[in-house]
Amino acid sequence: MKTFFMLWLLAALPAWALQLYGDYDRALQEARTNGKYLVVLLCEPQQPQTARFIRTLRSPAVRKWLETDAVTVIAVTAWQRYPVELLYTTQLPALFVLTHEEVRLFGPLDADNFFEKAVKPLRQQHLDDL
Repeated sequence: MKTFFMLWLLAALPAWALQLYGDYDRALQEARTNGKYLVVLLCEPQQPQTARFIRTLRSPAVRKWLETDAVTVIAVTAWQRYPVELLYTTQLPALFVLTHEEVRLFGPLDADNFFEKAVKPLRQQHLDDL
C-alpha cells in the first residue's frame, strides 16, 4: 500500500519536474548543505486532495522557485518521521516552508494560497537581498 501511494504521487509529476524526497531527514540535510528552504507537503495515505497540492508544486512559477531555492519533501503522516510539534496541523494535506535551520516561516498553507503567501514573499526577499 505504501509503495503504491508513493508511486501514485510521483506519477503525478513529470520526470523532468522537481526532485522530491520521501524522507524528511534526507531532505533537511540537503537543505542544510545547500542553504535552501525546506518545503514540506504533509499528507495522509490515499488522500484525493493531495493531487491538487502536487499540481501546485509543478505549476511553472512555483516549480521555478523550488528548483533554485528549496528542497521539497512529501511526508506521509502514517509512514514517515517528521517533527510533529513544528509541523502541527489538524487539516491535511498542508504545505509548510521552513528554513534550513528548521524555523517555520509559513504554514500550514493550502495549495490555493501557497504561491501568494509563501513563494512570492520569499522570492521578493531574495531579490531585495541582491
